[in-house]
Amino acid sequence: MRAILLLVSLSIFTAASLSLRAEESPITSPPVSEDQSPAAVDAAAQHGAASAANDIKAGIFRILYAGAPLPPDWPSHDEQTGYRIQVVGGCIGDAVFDAEVEAYNRAMREWHSRHK
Repeated sequence: MRAILLLVSLSIFTAASLSLRAEESPITSPPVSEDQSPAAVDAAAQHGAASAANDIKAGIFRILYAGAPLPPDWPSHDEQTGYRIQVVGGCIGDAVFDAEVEAYNRAMREWHSRHK
């Protein structure tokens, strides 16, 4: 019985993860890049903020998630903003990738705080 419950839970998690990943990601940095210089991190952060600004103009509001797989009972919307959560990467990421994701989310949250 436990094995069946585990299998069902994993199937639901996989389907949910795949459906969230199917949507095009606004993040263009690879999860791991060769250039880890401060300039590369800064450029990625600027790109993340610009991507968020473009999405906001297009009426696309989301919070990006990159990290360990989310459990099946994880909320599908961000508690702070109410925006949906989109998975854009796994648990392997570097400073460049993280800077782009963090800048995107920061811009989304700042926009939300000014317009709620």
